[in-house]
Amino acid sequence: MREVVKKKLAIWGYGSHTRRNVIPAASQCTSIELSVVCSRQRLGTIVQNTANQDIRCVDVDELLCGDADLIYVCTPTGLHYEHCRMALLRGKNVLCEKSLTNDAKHSVELLSLAKEKGLFLSEAFMYCFHPRTIEARRIVRAGELGSIRSITCEFGIPKLEEPGFRNDHTLGGSAFWDLACYLVSLVNELMPNIPEVVGTVTQDPARSTTGVDLGGAALLRFAPGIPAFLNWGYETTYRNRLEIWGDRGSLRVDRIFSKGGPPEFIERVDSSGRVSQVGTKSADAFVNMLDHIGSNLGSSDFRDAAWRTASRQALVMHSIWEKMYSNRGT
Repeated sequence: MREVVKKKLAIWGYGSHTRRNVIPAASQCTSIELSVVCSRQRLGTIVQNTANQDIRCVDVDELLCGDADLIYVCTPTGLHYEHCRMALLRGKNVLCEKSLTNDAKHSVELLSLAKEKGLFLSEAFMYCFHPRTIEARRIVRAGELGSIRSITCEFGIPKLEEPGFRNDHTLGGSAFWDLACYLVSLVNELMPNIPEVVGTVTQDPARSTTGVDLGGAALLRFAPGIPAFLNWGYETTYRNRLEIWGDRGSLRVDRIFSKGGPPEFIERVDSSGRVSQVGTKSADAFVNMLDHIGSNLGSSDFRDAAWRTASRQALVMHSIWEKMYSNRGT
C-alpha cells in the first residue's frame, strides 16, 4: 500500500479557538499535518498538540515563506482580508475562519485573486462536515420531506466572560459576521438557488455598550416562494438549531452548528406529528473538515466548488447587510 503523504498545515493566529479546536483536530488528521503556528505573542517558543508533538511558533515572514500547503487563517474577522491576501499573493492555499471578510467587495477581490492564481480559498464552516449536517442535507435533497414549506435557523449565545474580538468593531466584532454567517451558510447548503432578502431586523449597535451589533433577524425567500427565517444574537439564552417543515414531514436538529457531541441524532416528524430519531455518528467536525480538504486540495473541481460556495455566501451576506442598514436609515 502506498504511503499517504500528508499536506502541511500552518495556522495563522494562536487564540483560544486555535488552542481549543484547531490544534487538537489537526493532530488527529490522516491527510493533514500541522507544521507551524504564527503567533506574535508566542514567537520563538514551542507549543504542543494533543499528540505531544512540538510545533514551532513563527513570525509572518517565516509563515509565508515556508513550505505549508495550506494556511488556516484564525485571526479576528477584521484582519482576514489583509491576511488572506498576503497568503494568496505568496501562492498559498487558504482556509479562513468565518466570515471570510466583513466587506463583500473584499471577499470578491480575494476570490478573484485565488482564481487568478489557481489556489484554494474557502471559509471554515466545519459544521458542514458533521454527520448531522450531511444527513439533514441528504434528507432535504432526496425529497423525503416532500415540498419544503419553511426553514427556521437560530443561533444565539450567552454573554461571554472573555468575548475577545467579538466586542471590538475595529477587529470585525459583530453578531452578524460571527453568528448570522452560519445561518446563511446552512440555508445555502440546503437550497439550490440564491434567495431574495424580504426583510430584516437588527439591534442597533448604538444601544450596545461596545458599538457592536448584538443580534438580528432576516426573512429570506427561496424560489418557488419558500421562506427561511434566520434569527441570531449575542447576550441571549443559548440556542443553536435548525427546523425544516415539509408537506410530508419535518426535521429538527439541535446544536446543528456545534463541532460534535450530543445529541447524535436528527429528529424526524411525520405528517401526523409522530416523532422519531435518526441516529448519526459521533465526530469532530474540525477533523472531518481538515481531512476532507487535505485529501482534495489538488483537485480543480474541489477548488471550483469552494469558490462558488464562498461567492454565494458573500452575495447573500451582503444582501442581508444592505437591507439591515437601509431599514435603519443609514
